[in-house]
Amino acid sequence: MIPPNNDQIHAQDRMIREAERLRITSISRSQAYQLEKLGRFPKRVRLGNRSVGWRLSELMFWVSAGGQISEQPEFEGDMNEN
Repeated sequence: MIPPNNDQIHAQDRMIREAERLRITSISRSQAYQLEKLGRFPKRVRLGNRSVGWRLSELMFWVSAGGQISEQPEFEGDMNEN
């Protein structure tokens, strides 16, 4: 599945807060945070000093992809090292 074109989507996208994120994804706040740290969930966007939100388009893409990886994790070091 090809992700949406960010320039087009973000121009008309809306930000959602935690309660709506929970209804859309059905995963807990802590699980979403853990997956985000692993690069497997859309990143939060800081809205203010004590508030964050998510782009609705990114969450909907994540859900439509079956909750699969949203980005490839970065590997550190050489894979051929023993």
